[in-house]
Amino acid sequence: AEFYAKVAEHMCAPRHATCFVEKTPTNVYNFEALSRQMPALPLIHQVRDGRDVAGSLVRRGKTLFYAGSRWLYDTVSGLRARGRTSYLETRYEDLVADPARTLRDILAHLGIDYDPCVLEPDRESSASTYEEQWRDKRSAQRWQSTPGDPISASSVGRYRQDLDGEQLSTLYRIRLTARAVDELQSPVRTFAELLEHLDYGR
Repeated sequence: AEFYAKVAEHMCAPRHATCFVEKTPTNVYNFEALSRQMPALPLIHQVRDGRDVAGSLVRRGKTLFYAGSRWLYDTVSGLRARGRTSYLETRYEDLVADPARTLRDILAHLGIDYDPCVLEPDRESSASTYEEQWRDKRSAQRWQSTPGDPISASSVGRYRQDLDGEQLSTLYRIRLTARAVDELQSPVRTFAELLEHLDYGR
C-alpha cells in the first residue's frame, strides 16, 4: 500500500491528476489480495468472451492451448474478488456496444463525474500509432494499434471467422489443474464451464 501511494504520487503530481489507471492484464492475479489489503483501491475487471480472446491471441502468434489456458486462468483469478466493494466487473462487449453507459459505470466506481469528452479522440493520439517494440518479437508487430481509432464492435463474435469447429471443441475441453482449482477456489474447471458461468453460452 505504501509503495502504491508513492507510485500514485509520482504519476499524478507532475500532471496535476487526481488518479491514474494501471492496466497490466496480470494484475488480476492479485485482485483478491488487493481487495483485502487495500479495500479503498478501485479494481475494474473487464471480461470478454474467451473465444474472441483466444482467436485474437492465435492471430498474434500464440498457440490455441496457450490462448485458452490464459483466458481461463486469468479470468478465474479476477473473479475471486467478486463481491468486494472495491471490485467492478464490466464486459468488453458492453463497452463497445454502449461506451457511454459502460464508462459512466466505470467512472462512478472511480468517483469521477462522467463527461462526454472522454469519448472524443485525442487529436494527437489519433495521428499516432502505439507500437510494441520491446523484446524485438515478430509477434509484437501484430499488436500495434492506433489510440485515436473509433470504438468498434467489429471484433465481437469474430471467433466465428478465426476458429473452426475443431479448434472450438479443443478450447471447450481446456481445463484448470486440480491445484489451480484449489488455489483459486474456482467455481468452474473448464473453458466451457467458465463461458456458461459468465453467461456467454455456446
